Formats: sequence, C-alpha cells, structure tokens
Amino acid sequence: MIKLKEIVKDGKFPVDPYSWQVRFSINHVKANCEFIKVPWDQTPDILELKNEAPVLIDGERIVKGAFQITKYLERNFTDSPSLFGGAAGLGASRFIDFWSFDVLLEEIYALIMVDLAEENLTIDSTRRSLWENKIKFLWGDVNLSELKDLRNERREYFQDVMLKPLRKTITASTFLGGDSPAYSDYAVAGIFYWARTLSCFEILESGDPVFSWLEEVLNLYSIQFKRPEDTPMA
Repeated sequence: MIKLKEIVKDGKFPVDPYSWQVRFSINHVKANCEFIKVPWDQTPDILELKNEAPVLIDGERIVKGAFQITKYLERNFTDSPSLFGGAAGLGASRFIDFWSFDVLLEEIYALIMVDLAEENLTIDSTRRSLWENKIKFLWGDVNLSELKDLRNERREYFQDVMLKPLRKTITASTFLGGDSPAYSDYAVAGIFYWARTLSCFEILESGDPVFSWLEEVLNLYSIQFKRPEDTPMA
C-alpha cells in the first residue's frame, strides 16, 4: 500500500493546493493509499508547500511534487487507464500543470486570500506580517474591508477573461483529457476544489460551463462542489 503525506487543517482537509491533484490521480489508478496527515499550524505560507507536500511513500521510495507523483503512478500502475495518454499527452499535461500552478492558483489565491488572512492575521506577529505583505503585493495598500469589495471586480475579470480558454475547451469536449478524464483535468479541478475547502467565496457561477465540467470531474469520485463537511477521498 502506498502512503501520501499531506499538510492538513483541522485534521481534515489538505491545506496545500497540490494534494488534490494527487488524490484524484490515486483514485484514477485505483491504488490503495494510506493518508498521513500533518497539522499545518507551523506552516505560515501555503504557496510555499510545493517542495514539502504532498509526499508519496512507496516502501523505501519517496516521491515529491504532484506532477512527479502522478508520473510515478503512471509508471507503476499500468493496469489502470493512462493518466496522460502517451508522450504527446504528457507534454500537454505538463503545460496544464504549469498553467494551473503559475496562473490559475495565483489568481484564485488572490480571490480567497481575504478569508485566509482574516484567520491568520490574529495568530502571531510573524504570520501576520507575512500575510500583510502578501496582501500588499497582490492588491496594493488596502485593508480587508476594501479587499472584499475589490475581489468582486477581480472575479469578473477572472471569469470572463482568464477562464475563456478553459471554457472553450470543455465546451468542445467532455474533459480536458478528451472523452475521459486525465491528469490535465485533475490538475485544474484540484485547484478549484482546494479553494472550496478553504473558503466559501463563490469563484464560479453555477451556470458556467466550467462549473458543470468541474462537477462532472468531482462526481467521478462522489464529491459535490460545495464546502465539504467531511474529508472526501480519504
């Protein structure tokens, strides 16, 4: 049995944005997995966790990083459907992986950070200073009340402009992977679901094709795109 080490909040949800891609991939290859949950209390910056979590442990082998773990699953669980669909699919999946982390994650993080900041600004001076600097970097010199108003405008741009290529793709095909889901779907869906476990802010409109696609991916594993009450897929 493989093991997955994750950093979690309140003993439930992975707080790093990279675990959900791996969880989807593990379910895709139908691997038995034990989840090792590490409390996030001592981790001030969730975007700096990429080199720390998740970590896959398979006997004496240790694999770090969502994409590297997924490639490991692809090589070692060959009886399951391919996560990439061959060499060409691997290259396309790598692009989606970079885009989901460098573009999608950064923008969604900016939209939900006010909710995370409200919690972290009251913990200690070190974490408070870190979050104040992050807010200033992403939003300028604004307070939390102003930030709540500004993010509604930013959400409109995110939905109308940044999600347009994704929306066109999933309108043309059922999944980013084509007729069936692949790692490219999990890389993107995992970011959205990560945000949903940490914030109640509505990033997507229910009538958006992206919302419908996301529900389709999540329904493969009996997850609804709502703030979860219990840890799914664990």
